Amino acid sequence: MNPSPHSHQGHIVSLLDTDLLKLTTQCAVLKYFPHVEAVYALQNRTPDKKLSRAAFEWLETEIENSYLQFFNNFRFRPRQHVRASFKPAIDTGGREDLGDVEILVKGLWVDVILYEIPLLALTSEAYFRFVDTDWNHDGQKQNAYAKGMRLLEAGCTISEYGTRRRRDFHIHELFGITPKGTVGHEWFMGIAAMAGDYKTCIEKALAPTDTFETPFFLDSFRQPIPEEILGPGNTKKTFAEAFTGVRHDSGDPVRFMQIMRSFYDKQETCERKTLYKKSAQDLGLEISFVIGTYFTNDF
Repeated sequence: MNPSPHSHQGHIVSLLDTDLLKLTTQCAVLKYFPHVEAVYALQNRTPDKKLSRAAFEWLETEIENSYLQFFNNFRFRPRQHVRASFKPAIDTGGREDLGDVEILVKGLWVDVILYEIPLLALTSEAYFRFVDTDWNHDGQKQNAYAKGMRLLEAGCTISEYGTRRRRDFHIHELFGITPKGTVGHEWFMGIAAMAGDYKTCIEKALAPTDTFETPFFLDSFRQPIPEEILGPGNTKKTFAEAFTGVRHDSGDPVRFMQIMRSFYDKQETCERKTLYKKSAQDLGLEISFVIGTYFTNDF
């Protein structure tokens, strides 16, 4: 099968073509855990979508070639760190055979942490270059603009999270939207795994709300900020007072908002925070949205 004629060249063109949180987390790993090894494995959360053998061959080539140029100045070694394999559902030997892709990244955490976003972006592009090819860029800029206007007119604050979910690099060129990110689960989960103590980790390092379940998060969120963090002479605050909001990342968003509304109501000195627009307003909350697939991969 030939690749989609609508795809543009320039698949991974810059180290900055990633989520900001990957760069900031790598900086922290470099400072505190430069000799810790890590393993990353691809998990397909939409198993009905499979790559063809041709798509995998293209992806495998991109991993070996584009990455060597992409990370050359950073002494990254994709041939050493990355292993990709294709497991066809029915093996005829043909390039149109559909199957599952397994990707394993292993090495020093500081060396392999940045592979995640480019690998996911390339895997998504491989699918839309070789498997689902009935699409083009016509009208996509206008489509995204109309969506953005509807959200802004409704008073929705939005951030773009689509790098790992896009159909190709040209989509981000079309939109011209700056990708943003927050603190990832990876940092806290990695430290907790090394320490073998998940509860202490969430208590000492405030993690995203669903990292080790929301109740653990809230137990830490209501605690006073240590003086060594807040600084001498400052009014002592809890984390809930200091943070402008919380991030929902999994589960029922309405139920999560109800939990947070109840939590903030019990914090007597805590102002209402930024936390489905109408549900939030009904609960007396403000809300902002992060959007990935439905800006960069909605055709």
